Amino acid sequence: MKNKLIFGLFIISLFLISGCNQQNLNQFQQEPICKSPYIEYKIGECCLDQNYNSICDNDEPQQIQKVESEKLCISEGDGCLDNSECCGNMVCCRLNNVPNGYCTTKCIL
Repeated sequence: MKNKLIFGLFIISLFLISGCNQQNLNQFQQEPICKSPYIEYKIGECCLDQNYNSICDNDEPQQIQKVESEKLCISEGDGCLDNSECCGNMVCCRLNNVPNGYCTTKCIL
């Protein structure tokens, strides 16, 4: 009698365990609702995280950087299109109206 009871409990356990297959377990795994570069900071709520540090960008301290633009210039002997590209008091010398010239202090034609 005792063996029949243990065998019966074993069969019932097998039915219960076999009911939990992989397909049923997948329903408990939620897919992410936020697409990169957004992150989920609360359940169902997204915020922007452009630098990918897992902190909402609007929660990060604002860094103000003053960047002064530097004008790049072309040194003597290098190609140019007009005088504004040449350094200092150099001019863009173009021979025979050729589109590309060269930077120089004196244009000898």
